[in-house]
Amino acid sequence: QRKKDFTSLNKNLSEIYLQSNDENVLRNVALSLAYLSRGDHTRAPEARLQLQKVFQQLRDRVEDMLLSEDADQSGTTKRKRGRDNDNATPASKKMRNDRARSASSKGSTLSDESDDEGDKENSSKEADIEYALSLNLKRLRVLSKRCDLSEFFDDSGDNNELEALCSAVTDGLARRLKMRKVTTGENEKSGSKIWRSGDSRVHKIVADGVSEGLMFLLSIIAWKLYAIQEQEGLVVDDNEDLLEESPGGDDDEEVQDHIVLRLRNRLIALTELCFEQFLPDVVSDEDEETSSPYTEEQIVFADAVQISAGQVASDLRTLFPKELANAVSPLLRAFALVEDGRLIGGYIRFFRSKENMLRSNEELDEENKDPVNSLLLPLARSLATNWSNGNRREAGVALAHVTGSGQEAQSLVSAMSRVLKKTEPVRLLEAHMASLRQSYDEWMDNEPEEMESDCPTDAEMAAFEKAEENHKDQFESLEHQASRFSQSLGVTRLSDAKLAPALVGFLREGLRYAFSNDDGDTEDELILGSRLSFLSVLSKYGNWIKKGRANQKEILQRELDQKETALRTNPDFEEVHEDGE
Repeated sequence: QRKKDFTSLNKNLSEIYLQSNDENVLRNVALSLAYLSRGDHTRAPEARLQLQKVFQQLRDRVEDMLLSEDADQSGTTKRKRGRDNDNATPASKKMRNDRARSASSKGSTLSDESDDEGDKENSSKEADIEYALSLNLKRLRVLSKRCDLSEFFDDSGDNNELEALCSAVTDGLARRLKMRKVTTGENEKSGSKIWRSGDSRVHKIVADGVSEGLMFLLSIIAWKLYAIQEQEGLVVDDNEDLLEESPGGDDDEEVQDHIVLRLRNRLIALTELCFEQFLPDVVSDEDEETSSPYTEEQIVFADAVQISAGQVASDLRTLFPKELANAVSPLLRAFALVEDGRLIGGYIRFFRSKENMLRSNEELDEENKDPVNSLLLPLARSLATNWSNGNRREAGVALAHVTGSGQEAQSLVSAMSRVLKKTEPVRLLEAHMASLRQSYDEWMDNEPEEMESDCPTDAEMAAFEKAEENHKDQFESLEHQASRFSQSLGVTRLSDAKLAPALVGFLREGLRYAFSNDDGDTEDELILGSRLSFLSVLSKYGNWIKKGRANQKEILQRELDQKETALRTNPDFEEVHEDGE
């Protein structure tokens, strides 16, 4: 009786999982299935077999949809799994083929040649197909969080079924992203017709599918990475250091090709495709309409896939930190994600375009934590993991939210700053300068324009005064930001001995910037002395110099005197600063 009850429970759980679309239900059922399949109890093999059947059905569904899509595009099926001939029963083969034909008959892309009625019919069918794909990827993603799905693949032959599934998912999602990529041709200023025809629901569903697929692929890679590290003896205790000794052996030959690297590189390429969905601001001529060239569906799609890509990029940089490049093990060195510039650049571009979502928290009675968790947290995690070789400008973007973005963001950035200071304090100081300069440049760019009319209206005067007040508030926020940065270096004394000499170099760089008048972005020069107000920002660090050695004060005083003398003796000084003060 117990055996019958256990079998019935397993089958019921499996059926629930294969039919449910609720996240909480899927999580709990996946946890139950995984739990029953573990341990040394007598029913564990039976539960494990049932779990494998669940995965097999989900895998078949996803691959069949993607295979039928390939068949639609090429006229023939591009690939066929070897197990169709070897392991599958005639009934299961027929079932898969029927599903593939059904999906193929519905079509998976919009046709630009069809009429409006045909577009609507095809797009409605496409919405159903995309929803089915997204839902099954979601089920795979949830299941992959609970157990290592690679154990259910038969990779004993020449074909690697795990890699084949990941390639199919990657290629299918890549096709969907390329179809929706922003075009810049003269005849298509707003992109493909796909955004202005058919069922508008499709794009949101595709975005969900891309997100689920990214997370599923990431989970597969994480499990595979852990399994390889255990297999090679590269999982060690906390008191061991893989950067100093290699438990994997004495083979120093560099690893050029590995399944983990292949899976990772495909996911990186897919993530970069997501960042290419970025929608640049369009500056139109005065005679043209000023309305956005992007549809609402396009904006929602671009934001959704880039948020997901940012989270995956952060996890990839955490799983494959740059520091591994210094490991003794050749395999670990190969795993180091050193070339991450495109991931960083793509995410920072998107992050900067959405910073207003974080800044708006300062004015809300109840903060919205979603932007902090979806935008700022991924950035902070990847910085904390890779700070020994961290990107200063990337850190500067995150550090700027220590003020002006609400309490939640402030707490997160403060915690990140403590980690960065413990890891590499001098690099953190350099990130402070990058952040302050960036914020100062933005303040200068936001300076209110002079009114064109000699007799402005009351409304124009009110708008100008409001702009001036906002500009003043922005500078006060910048000074507060500098104060918080300075306070983070210590309480009554600097928390790290390396910071004292570095502070001198930090302030000297600040003086150079404050007295310079070259615009780094263009060949034009700024008005002489236009950055002198940056000295007020630097003064927030002055207390550390007062507490330092006398020669540090002398060095900085001499530097300041030389800069001031050069400014006053400049031929343009009298013309620009008529008062001479």
